[in-house]
Amino acid sequence: MNGNLRERARAAWREKKAILAEEHAANLEAMQHELLCEQLQSDFERALRETTGEDYVAFSWRDECLIGMVGEFRFVPYIPSKEYDDPVLCRVRLIGECPNCGAEAYSRSIGDLGDLGKQLENFTPTSRHECGLKTCSETSHNLSIVDGEPLYPKGKFSF
Repeated sequence: MNGNLRERARAAWREKKAILAEEHAANLEAMQHELLCEQLQSDFERALRETTGEDYVAFSWRDECLIGMVGEFRFVPYIPSKEYDDPVLCRVRLIGECPNCGAEAYSRSIGDLGDLGKQLENFTPTSRHECGLKTCSETSHNLSIVDGEPLYPKGKFSF
């Protein structure tokens, strides 16, 4: 064995300290992420209750996306860009079906029951939605269907 016991023990302790520091950093990051998720869910729940006037809100996570369910409707939080002065979550987005391509899409932001009614009457996807309904000008063939299957099947996000 190389070195005396004292040197080997100190070297082993340095390695162990480095591993423990990495584990601590990873645990701290996981705890911070969990706290942020809890805060997001709390803010989202408040925004959904204020927007819909409903008391019962259920939540689920899908592909790292928080989904709020009120009755038959599904919502996601609307998180404004950093350019806005007010970082408080007070608006939501409805998950609906694009009237053009049929793909699942987020609505424009909703801040009150009137905005929700407008979206229910005439669903308008967010401007970030890339519509999957593409028609070939030469054949007028709907390119959103490939081999008889929808290119953007229901249940798949396309944004």
